[in-house]
Amino acid sequence: MAIQINGNGTITGISVGGLPDGIVDTDMIAANAVTSAKATGVGFNPEADGYRLTTDFSGSADPITSNWERNDSAWEGTGYLGSSLITQSSGIFTFAKTGWYNFYLQHDSQIGGGNSDGFNQFFASISTNSGSSYTNFCECDAWFGDNVSSKYMVKSSSALIKVADASTYRIKISQAAGSSATTTKGSSTKLRTGSILIRIGDA
Repeated sequence: MAIQINGNGTITGISVGGLPDGIVDTDMIAANAVTSAKATGVGFNPEADGYRLTTDFSGSADPITSNWERNDSAWEGTGYLGSSLITQSSGIFTFAKTGWYNFYLQHDSQIGGGNSDGFNQFFASISTNSGSSYTNFCECDAWFGDNVSSKYMVKSSSALIKVADASTYRIKISQAAGSSATTTKGSSTKLRTGSILIRIGDA
């Protein structure tokens, strides 16, 4: 039936639910808006994940291969917001999905044993080729330069990274210690040394 505007102001020929195909109506606009929002990421929900070192260790390691755990204290729930973003095996962190991420790195260290000075470099490296090569992208350095032993220092750093292919991107966390008496501090109940990853957008 053709659409007809009547002299009394009424319209005939419109079916229940909207205008015929080819004519824009409010239902069509709303449906298209929802589809577009989903496709472009409008209404994106952030996700977060984090790992920490549970025990102390001394000296250098590239990468730090053991004693990692996902944050799992009672106030941390499952240890991640949304879904798991990364998994860890022998110090190599693998991504679960692509996206833009804010990466936060923290290092708690101590030098003791009567050493007058010491240096350590704590850093995260990223690989885009399944671990064939890595590039340092986030780093915390410390220099203990006075003559007092048992000195502590907490450092942090952060970086914005784009993970274009979750199947080939990797992260490792390492320490280069200038003294064997340099100790990286760990804890199974709080973040002393570790990282937090927040997914802030689609890649």
